[in-house]
Amino acid sequence: MAITCGFRQIVASVACALFLILFTGLPAHAVNARDKALAERIAKTYGVTVLKITNAEQDGAQVLLIAVMNPGGNFNEAFQVTNLVIDRQTGKLVSQFPHAPTGARSAGPIRAIGIE
Repeated sequence: MAITCGFRQIVASVACALFLILFTGLPAHAVNARDKALAERIAKTYGVTVLKITNAEQDGAQVLLIAVMNPGGNFNEAFQVTNLVIDRQTGKLVSQFPHAPTGARSAGPIRAIGIE
């Protein structure tokens, strides 16, 4: 039985491999075992691959920025990379458009910690 592989599949595989080689080796500043466990839970819950974990601060609260990538496949969001903002205390997603009495507002700016 011969295994055939289309050109698109080869290009997608090579692109994914290069992305992982180039960007997953970046250092995560002061990420502890609890943060890694939280990232593993996010990966399992949402079916994504965690690429990078960064400590940050938003509106005075300590948060984690977790860069995740969707799995490959035959859908529009395949290999899409997204940054999730996670509250370090609760482990829950932080809405970037919280609702206020006058409607939705943008969350405050995010400042990475330990990155110059």
